[in-house]
Amino acid sequence: MCETLGKDAGQTGSSAFTTGLFSALDALTDQPLERVLSSLPLADEINQALLLRKGALGQLLALVLAYESGDWKTVETLSVDIAAPRKAYLEAVEWAGQLSKLLLGG
Repeated sequence: MCETLGKDAGQTGSSAFTTGLFSALDALTDQPLERVLSSLPLADEINQALLLRKGALGQLLALVLAYESGDWKTVETLSVDIAAPRKAYLEAVEWAGQLSKLLLGG
């Protein structure tokens, strides 16, 4: 979802994708995000987005997290095109389903 919205906002797809992908590392590793990120060679822009929601990637991540949690007021505040988060979410769900099929051999 971050990748799709990031491309629409002029961000590089890989930076936006990485930001979205790593946004849940703390939950996956059961460690503070700061600790996990300190061992990874990520661009400062991505670290700032993940830890502080700063910069363009931070705003993008805040939008995605607001959409995922149903915080529609924040979504409206952060999104220029209100239809874009829905479209990006549906694309992300489809991509995840395709990836799951490939990984599980189905």
